[in-house]
Amino acid sequence: RLSMTVVLTAMNRFINEADGSQTAFLDGNQPDRLCEPMAAHARAGGGEVLLGMPVRQINLRDDGSVRSLTMGDGSEVTADYYVCSAPVDVFKRLLPPAWAAMDFFKGIAPLQGIPVINLHLFFDRKLESSLDGLAFSRSPLLSVYADMSRSCREYADPERSMLELIFAPCTPEAGAEPGLAQGERRGHCGRRPGGAGHPVPRRDLRRRAHGAGAGREGQAGQGACRACAPERVCRRPG
Repeated sequence: RLSMTVVLTAMNRFINEADGSQTAFLDGNQPDRLCEPMAAHARAGGGEVLLGMPVRQINLRDDGSVRSLTMGDGSEVTADYYVCSAPVDVFKRLLPPAWAAMDFFKGIAPLQGIPVINLHLFFDRKLESSLDGLAFSRSPLLSVYADMSRSCREYADPERSMLELIFAPCTPEAGAEPGLAQGERRGHCGRRPGGAGHPVPRRDLRRRAHGAGAGREGQAGQGACRACAPERVCRRPG
């Protein structure tokens, strides 16, 4: 079973808004461009942002409403409102027994989180076939990808490309053919960006990565395959 909230929300936008099919990017990395402005807004209003402080337990009143949160250091936090944006697997562990028995929360029982890998590939040349925008893949592993040197101001570069790929294994319930996702996970890393959609064997992807030559840091032979050359992985600063 899958939660269709996100799908239905996206479909509603595509159908009812003239620009609904357009995609946009932040003009830089998420911590600086998204998280920090939100934290600054909270602090400006007298709020406090706690980092490295996981929620250990949701404490309830007798009527079932939230009384407080027990934090990682044992302290308790109270508030007027509580908003949870934790992944479903984490939320199920935090769910109080009294809530787990309620019909409202029973629907999350069959839901499972999907592991997501964000991979950055830095090239010493411009990929002519890449586009300024988000590209969707039909692969059960590769969800979406983009050439950030064309799509994002912070990574803009007329001479070199930086591909950002989002890998999220797809299950048969989400549209993958039975057995295909597991088989492709064993044999392939992804699909050629801008290509005809044929699988790229791992060994071929490694050879292509190393064949690209120097990365952004200008060192010859830098690639992007940690398993093939751990000491030569090109990492984004920060």
